[in-house]
Amino acid sequence: MGSVKPRIPSGKFVVLNRVNTKGETVIHLRYFWGTYLKRSTGIAIPPSAWDEARCCVKPSYPDSARINAQLQNLKCEIDNKLLAYEGEMNKTVLNFILNGGDPVNEGDLPDESPTQVVNKKTNFVEYAHRVNDLNYGKKEYGYSLWYNKQKLIEQFETFLVHWRKTPKFALKDLRQDVFDEYVQYRFTVRKNNNKEAINKALVPLYVAIKAAITNGILDQGTYGPVAENYLDTRETEYRPDMEETVLEKVRFLTPEQIVQLKDYYEKCKNPRSKEILDMWFFAYYACGLRLSDILTLEWKHIDWDAKVIKKVQFKTKRLPDVLPPLGKSAIEILERWKEKGRNDKFVFDLLPEDYDLTDQKRLFMDRNSKDKTFNTSLNVARMTLRFDFPLTMHVARHSFAVMCINNGMNIFLLSKLLGHSTIASTQRTYAQFLKETVESETKFIRDL
Repeated sequence: MGSVKPRIPSGKFVVLNRVNTKGETVIHLRYFWGTYLKRSTGIAIPPSAWDEARCCVKPSYPDSARINAQLQNLKCEIDNKLLAYEGEMNKTVLNFILNGGDPVNEGDLPDESPTQVVNKKTNFVEYAHRVNDLNYGKKEYGYSLWYNKQKLIEQFETFLVHWRKTPKFALKDLRQDVFDEYVQYRFTVRKNNNKEAINKALVPLYVAIKAAITNGILDQGTYGPVAENYLDTRETEYRPDMEETVLEKVRFLTPEQIVQLKDYYEKCKNPRSKEILDMWFFAYYACGLRLSDILTLEWKHIDWDAKVIKKVQFKTKRLPDVLPPLGKSAIEILERWKEKGRNDKFVFDLLPEDYDLTDQKRLFMDRNSKDKTFNTSLNVARMTLRFDFPLTMHVARHSFAVMCINNGMNIFLLSKLLGHSTIASTQRTYAQFLKETVESETKFIRDL
């Protein structure tokens, strides 16, 4: 009797041979369905800490229980999506689910798949744009990242057309020497002296190459090495999923400076400046809410009984795994704005009630405009209080995160509250503030 094909692909955790300068390797979740497809977990450990036979972190490694639980939660989430899928399982479906998609049937898959319309003769720039659009459509990132990647692809097109004189550059023409030449072009012509910036410019191009390999358009042996050739920086392995804030210097207010700012708020005579400070403090009290979410926060997102915010985040386009709890200070601000009665839809009256939230381009531009206006106003407070760095809305987010770390919050929970895509993003951003031993506790937020 022949073997029966399993209902869903078989998956397990693996570590690759590549290690970074810290001597660590990244754990990947890998599935097999005629071929191997994998996804990085963003968790890096020393190779010696990995139990190859049991596919887990060894108990002797610090924090192994939490890491293993996190890994199993991820695999369980993906397995549940695979089991829920009612259509025919194939490599495209598996890759879509593995990268965050949640289809129940074929109708839930993206309308356009790169494999349906391309081959090796397809223009590479057009294909890179299509992959970027597809990933944005799968909500792997928000409008701002999609827009930035679009511009980086256009810069590569400028290099091909005006510098290299090869406008008809197809997938079959991909070679390492082309990208080596592009790197030199960015160094010498565009005057990019920052290797991290150049690596960032390569990300959407290499992502497109990997997509072509995953979908069987290009072969791994020939084109795989091309998509891994980032410039050496502080880490051997460059992470293309790094969030925009990773390289940003973390600026935050100390508890003493928070008190100073509260005192400034109480004495402020300018009504609009006081409202902006109100929003700054709400961002701080509401688990580091981003300006984009302050802007689009609606009254329907406030669960007054549970005292949490139930809102799909503007940047990630998904509901956070842990709903931001609202302490008494955050509730007081909401009640104050409720009494104003200025806007029946948006909490802070930053958008008109008939605003079309589906117009992502307009929303992105309005968000940037508000950011500049707010930061200009906040800078007046900063100069008055003589803070030695600019006071921005994002400082409220950093101040919340550092406050949580100093109060012993588990970094995994903090990552969920901040809405980061991976715990690695949180660890890299706030590594300097992390304690050796932390506890999972949020009770203190209720008392803010």
